[in-house]
Amino acid sequence: MFISHKILPSDPAKHIIWISLLGIDREKTLPKLTLICSKNFYDKDFENDLAGRNLLKDGADPLRMEGLAISGPSHVVAQLVYLKV
Repeated sequence: MFISHKILPSDPAKHIIWISLLGIDREKTLPKLTLICSKNFYDKDFENDLAGRNLLKDGADPLRMEGLAISGPSHVVAQLVYLKV
């Protein structure tokens, strides 16, 4: 499967669900742009559009991966990516 990165949802309720599922402390301040690696989802959670882009299906939620670590901006750590905006 092609590896891609997905942005945390902007919808506050969905954002909280994803943070919780990933095991991230809700009190932690995350950068404005926080990306989640596609490895945190099942293959069945994706579909390709006509342009061949790997799109996340509506209703797909991430899985907590063993070894997931949290670090500062601009570091790829396990399956979580933080980028400065």
